[in-house]
Amino acid sequence: MTNSSCSMVERPCRRDLGLGRFLPHFQKKPKTVLDFTMEIQGKKAEYQGMTYHYAMSVFYRIDRNPYGPSHRPIMTLPLEQADIGMLAKMLGSEAGKLLQAEGGSKMGPLMIGLFTGETRLNLGEYEGDTSPQVVKRRLFEILGRQLGVSGQPR
Repeated sequence: MTNSSCSMVERPCRRDLGLGRFLPHFQKKPKTVLDFTMEIQGKKAEYQGMTYHYAMSVFYRIDRNPYGPSHRPIMTLPLEQADIGMLAKMLGSEAGKLLQAEGGSKMGPLMIGLFTGETRLNLGEYEGDTSPQVVKRRLFEILGRQLGVSGQPR
């Protein structure tokens, strides 16, 4: 995920995060690399197979990174939703069964993902309020568990 129009930027957190080791960054409607690349070319991305509603990326502070200076995120946690209709188009004749199984819905359930430099994981379905404040708090809790740190956003 790339930086996009960011409506909310987290401040460093207390304790481990407050010591300045990590800087979390919360985004509404984050752009993918495809979106960003197509935008630079003056085009609109045609493939919309996944919608990213929110994302929280975490970075090392440049002066505290144990691997040397870097602007790359350590990990990104998106709240995402697959376009089942797009998947059905790719499946062709199997599409009817897929759409029936989903109750005719074109969008799948909200899911929480995790991206790192090495992997992409599905952390499960998200159920609950989708307001920015609630999602940010939930992603922040997951981030704390993944990094083994504690604290709250300031």
